[in-house]
Amino acid sequence: MRDVAYYRTTMPFVSESFILEQANSLHNYNALFVCRDLKSPIAADVVTIDALHRHERMKFTLLRQSTLIKQGLVRYKPSLIHAHFLPDAVMIAPIAKKLNIPLIATSHGFDTQMSRWSLFKTCKPTNWHYLLHERNLYKNADAFIAVSQYMRQRMIERGIADSKIFTHYIGVDTQKFQPLLHQGKFILNVSRHVKVKGIEVLLRAFAKVPLSEGWQLIQVGAGTETLELQALAIELSIDSRVTWLGAQPHDEVKKLMQQCACYIQASMPDQNGQTEAFGIVLLEAAASGVPVLASRSGGMPEGVIDNETGYLFEPGNFNELAEKLNYVLAQSNEWRKTMGLAGRAFAQSLDIRSQTLLLENIYDQVIANHASN
Repeated sequence: MRDVAYYRTTMPFVSESFILEQANSLHNYNALFVCRDLKSPIAADVVTIDALHRHERMKFTLLRQSTLIKQGLVRYKPSLIHAHFLPDAVMIAPIAKKLNIPLIATSHGFDTQMSRWSLFKTCKPTNWHYLLHERNLYKNADAFIAVSQYMRQRMIERGIADSKIFTHYIGVDTQKFQPLLHQGKFILNVSRHVKVKGIEVLLRAFAKVPLSEGWQLIQVGAGTETLELQALAIELSIDSRVTWLGAQPHDEVKKLMQQCACYIQASMPDQNGQTEAFGIVLLEAAASGVPVLASRSGGMPEGVIDNETGYLFEPGNFNELAEKLNYVLAQSNEWRKTMGLAGRAFAQSLDIRSQTLLLENIYDQVIANHASN
């Protein structure tokens, strides 16, 4: 059985559980994790730069070279490196080239949506390296993965050759996310508190849900706009009906999804041009058997079958969202369960196990092509 090295400069992040879930769903490959900074233990083989090696970490950050990472890759001999996010691919590319290991890079959104000036202003060394070596990456990486058809088009517009791009939905664990018989009297949203997530739109729409109906909104997430959003809830006189849970573990999010009456994602493009690449959270909600309301932003329309598994609305249009939300809430529990079951059937067509088999076919093809060149 061959090894595939999953690279991320810093990992794992709670918000990026999809990387570990994808790795854990492998059938014909073993997963090796490679990073500069390991935030918490991973139950797998890991190659990293120990915090004690400060000079080695600095060398990698500035020069994209690391003896420790190189030695680790030589020891494990992975057949492929799969970097998540294009700036991370740029960071590992020199070592991959030196060791003649094929490199695949997945774009999850910001790296091919944000303007180059916006990336520069982040003042992150990884993004600066990306800006300096972006064209070389597009030319020399063996392949790229787009997480939606929308992202495929954005990647082509960015300068990546169409022939190098595979469109692949990561998928959702439909065994982990399953429907429950119980349906709570609340609406759910799971989003970071930043402009791109459109939480302001959600709050303004929820303010149009009649108080007499007794519906609550539960919001999971945190971010730079928390105080601003909480102040808006007070201004709209809905603060008593909105519960802010902050960031929550994935298992707690799963329980809430199983119990909510419907899930809403109101994301919209921000001033930097960034929006949702796809929205795995939509599939998680669908797999949990609840209707999904999502904006027609980015790749999200690919995660909802309009009028069948949920409803789509125009980004930023809180009146349209309010109309569709009120319609869903006015129906019976059984009606919502029927729509939720249609959503679950859709999610099952994108189960992470079958999707990962398709990913492994991509791995096989890229490895074979690399060996023949």
